[in-house]
Amino acid sequence: LDDQQTIYYSCGETLAAAKGIPAVELATLKGYDVLYLTDEVDEFVMKTLMTYNEKKIMSVLEENNGLVSDEDVKKAKEQTENAKELLDFIKTALDGAVSEVALVGSLKNFAAALNTKGGITLEMEKYFAQIPGDEAQKPKAQRVLEINAAHPVFERLKIFYESDREKAEKLAEILYCQAT
Repeated sequence: LDDQQTIYYSCGETLAAAKGIPAVELATLKGYDVLYLTDEVDEFVMKTLMTYNEKKIMSVLEENNGLVSDEDVKKAKEQTENAKELLDFIKTALDGAVSEVALVGSLKNFAAALNTKGGITLEMEKYFAQIPGDEAQKPKAQRVLEINAAHPVFERLKIFYESDREKAEKLAEILYCQAT
């Protein structure tokens, strides 16, 4: 951690879950150490701390965390725009399970990952769900299905989208299930 400018962390219910988040792969491939956190309040604590010994504290899942180059971000945005019709189809096929579907360049060996946008993460949502009270009043994460544009599964999804929408819908559901 001495050479790192940013302290990266990953939260999960178990150590295996925290290590299994696809964004961890990118951080470790770049040679960064990652803190694995498994207590329910860890995410809240890390968001509150923000820095330690003049180093930023960031989740591996945060946007603009320095793990993905600006060039890769730009390329992914272009790919997302070019595949907008397909991505809208996937969102509709998932029937409200996600607020957005996007192509990303940060997934190396994974076909898809579930991330969030906004201030509420999946781990925070789980914490809030345990608190007694009206479910409608509890904060919910805005789920984003991130798809690896370079993965063979995405190529197959594009083929099915053009030739067999029912198969494309089923493959979209499988990708979502794999990402969760």
